[in-house]
Amino acid sequence: MAADKRITRAVYGAFVLLTAVFVGLLISEVASQVFGDAVSSRVLPQPCKDGIASLAGGVESGIRASGDVADPDAAVAKYRSTRDETWKDKAQVEATCASDPRGVDAMAALVRFDRAAEGITRRTGSELRAVRREVDSFIR
Repeated sequence: MAADKRITRAVYGAFVLLTAVFVGLLISEVASQVFGDAVSSRVLPQPCKDGIASLAGGVESGIRASGDVADPDAAVAKYRSTRDETWKDKAQVEATCASDPRGVDAMAALVRFDRAAEGITRRTGSELRAVRREVDSFIR
């Protein structure tokens, strides 16, 4: 009976030790991800970063330029023409960012931003048209 207790204690001790080591490794991995210096590996290369920033600025300019256009189609056309002044270098930026996986993700995010901005431009023109007409009715 004493031998059975020793074996049980040894197995239980080994289990507790392995569990403690496993949990300790998990804690250290999470802590290194949260508090570690891994941010630098997520940063885009400078030429790609500058290109993405320039293209994003073009989207912002397009949004601002189309904000005062009442007709939705005209607002989208104004957005695209303003955006395209900056986006003429899009192919070059794509080529620059293609070598980095984060650059590909950044380009995809930029395209999503552009589509969302174009949709907002169209909706803003549609929604403001009725309100502008109402205001014009009071002015005339």
